[in-house]
Amino acid sequence: MAIPIATLNPSSECWDLNLFQRSGDANEFVLYRSSEYPITEEDLEKLRDRGTTKLYIAADDQQSYQDYVRENLGEMLQNEQVPPIERLSVLNQVTQDNLRETFDEGEMNDTVETSREMGRLTADFLSRTDLVAQDVFTMLNHDFHTFTHSANVCSYSVLLAQGLGVSDRDKLEEIATGALLHDVGKIGIPWSVLTKPDRLTPSEREMIQNHPTVGFRRLCRRKELSWGQLMMVYQHHERIDGEGYPVRIGGDEIHPLGRLCAIVDVFDALTSDRPYHRRRHINEVLEYLDREAGRGLDSGMVKCWMSIMSKKS
Repeated sequence: MAIPIATLNPSSECWDLNLFQRSGDANEFVLYRSSEYPITEEDLEKLRDRGTTKLYIAADDQQSYQDYVRENLGEMLQNEQVPPIERLSVLNQVTQDNLRETFDEGEMNDTVETSREMGRLTADFLSRTDLVAQDVFTMLNHDFHTFTHSANVCSYSVLLAQGLGVSDRDKLEEIATGALLHDVGKIGIPWSVLTKPDRLTPSEREMIQNHPTVGFRRLCRRKELSWGQLMMVYQHHERIDGEGYPVRIGGDEIHPLGRLCAIVDVFDALTSDRPYHRRRHINEVLEYLDREAGRGLDSGMVKCWMSIMSKKS
């Protein structure tokens, strides 16, 4: 299992796993440091100088590693010696791991609390760093898992909100949390339906298109969530032209945060591998968003997102 070296803290007493490097053969690994000889800051500096960004651990040690990262996440995110994009990679991975656990358990209290905590950390981190959206895009995973998609949409939502002029930390945290919860209605949908490569049956399509309503019903009585967050859950598949779902509203009837979420939701879906389609090139996806501006998607927000994604580091 690959792990970013940005997560390795030599001063931590929790770190006691064997570390490996990939050998010349892509399927072979060699021991880099055993647990008897903990990694040092000098080791990390040498790895960075060589351009090494990750090491490997045995698959059986995954849970121990995840526990270690969670306990040390705050300190990792504050470590200025590690490039911001590497620290965001760690944060994104922890977010995915936490969401996967709560989504699998299906417990709404845990899902909401986890989303609020990871949303707070994401908003705080992106507010303190000057990351370029294309670098963030390159760093993120692009697979079909709901927890991966939600974590990506979270980062994209904050970047788009900042591009639109939102700087208030509480507002960015609200948006990040809403993004992490936007697909909560998919919890409970059979895996065979979510990953079906063939055309959906009418009943399966109805199940998928009902997930915004299911998510809204699961969350609507929770006092700790704002109306904007609920609309990110309920309206992220509505369209400006009124041809979306679940209730086919359009234009200004769609909450601004629902319109924001819709753009980055589509962007991540089309730039990620899915069982029913291969990921598209980012330029092709941006061209699609441009065609949808004013039809399915908010034109001003699309223009902002395209500007954000065109900036180079």
